[in-house]
Amino acid sequence: MGCSQSSAAGSSGPLTGVVPKWKSDEPMTKDDLARKREEFWDTAPYYGGNEECWAALKSAVEAPSRSAANDILLAAAITVPSGVLTESYDRLGYKYEIPLYCLKEPSNMVS
Repeated sequence: MGCSQSSAAGSSGPLTGVVPKWKSDEPMTKDDLARKREEFWDTAPYYGGNEECWAALKSAVEAPSRSAANDILLAAAITVPSGVLTESYDRLGYKYEIPLYCLKEPSNMVS
């Protein structure tokens, strides 16, 4: 299975899209969001997929730039058909899903 993918003009790498805005059911603080993210990353590998791919995805999410994130994803052979990390695939075709709360703060964040 190849790793070629189409990308938007002027982009290079798997990440080409804009993470959509989202609103949490209940307003949350930065600490609440940090706990929720930590819980996700701690448990994600137990739902399937490759631990190394999960580690690469977490590194890509936490990368300081889109370019760095793309480098991580390319090195791990992870494809991102939508251009946004909510859904990605490893070289064997396993699907990885990352919730929006790991990618962006909610619109109703409180101090």
